[in-house]
Amino acid sequence: MLCAILTAVRSFSSSLFRPKLAGRVVQASSPIVIDSAGVYIRATALKDGTLLAGYAATDGSQHVLRAARSINGGLSWSRQGEVYRADEVTHDLDNAFPLQLPSGRLLYAYRNHDRPNSQYTYYRITVSYSDDSGKSFKYLSTVAQRAASGVNGLWEPFLRIANDGTIQCYYSAENSSTDQDGFMRESSDGGLTVSNY
Repeated sequence: MLCAILTAVRSFSSSLFRPKLAGRVVQASSPIVIDSAGVYIRATALKDGTLLAGYAATDGSQHVLRAARSINGGLSWSRQGEVYRADEVTHDLDNAFPLQLPSGRLLYAYRNHDRPNSQYTYYRITVSYSDDSGKSFKYLSTVAQRAASGVNGLWEPFLRIANDGTIQCYYSAENSSTDQDGFMRESSDGGLTVSNY
């Protein structure tokens, strides 16, 4: 028995580490289009085995954050719900990041900036939540915010659950056009309040 297992492991590992052709990229399948108006998609696995994607799109003169769901490992997607919508002339929405909590609640972090007349005036990293599998969302909290002053934007939130159960939100904060820092803020109450930095 042990011999058979070792032979199977040796066979599997040798196929895994076979030399590959350098610089050759092979398309695994045809591209799957979730939303032809969508950009900057991020997906997360849910407890029920499905996938939930968060992304931004343009709908006429509005920016919209959407959620889509796949029940077959990403082979096809259906629109699940809408997170937030704002006029593109005055607002900038993007950098969606969904995460499911152990309770089943979905969190959805995103950048949420004021930009009247194409000039940033205020930056935010916002979190919304859904208790109906992503069909509808409500505001939960603001992770970070500040008034625009030169190049000092807040960008690209990333959510995760730490080993101790706290929710961590990582994001980028610009100091200038050539310098930025990474920050992490955490929440021990499901994202309702976040730590100071």
